[in-house]
Amino acid sequence: MAKKAGRKNKYETNIKPNLDKIKKLASTCTEKDIAKQLGVSLSSFETYKNKYSELANVLKEGRKSLIVELKSALVKKALGFFEEEIITTEGFNKNGDVVSTTQKHKKYYAPDTAAAHLLLKNYDRDNWAEDWHKRKIQDEELKLKVEAMELQKNGW
Repeated sequence: MAKKAGRKNKYETNIKPNLDKIKKLASTCTEKDIAKQLGVSLSSFETYKNKYSELANVLKEGRKSLIVELKSALVKKALGFFEEEIITTEGFNKNGDVVSTTQKHKKYYAPDTAAAHLLLKNYDRDNWAEDWHKRKIQDEELKLKVEAMELQKNGW
């Protein structure tokens, strides 16, 4: 039996032993960055992801925490929030010495309408989908067609 020609698959050497690392990286890095860190080309990484379900699952699990954080941040931004800021200023006293003062205060960030719109579009699709008005028109057209068919049946 002849040996198979070509390069060895890097999945066993570069990917499989690093599945835990990949899970952590998935919450902060792109797949391109992960592939680069593992010494694998992006096209090979994509192939491995499609071929090996364990890699696809690890990437999915790693992204779950990121998605939760992003949703939370988006809701916070949509509703508006207070955040404590620390401001440090430097100046000179009567003796010419450098003196720094620190002040804490709460800063208010107003609700962001774009964030609110995005959340509503995703969580209340029936009322906020971009084509909701088209659907209403289509529903009205359907009702009119049904009425026209009923009238035709009755000889009008």
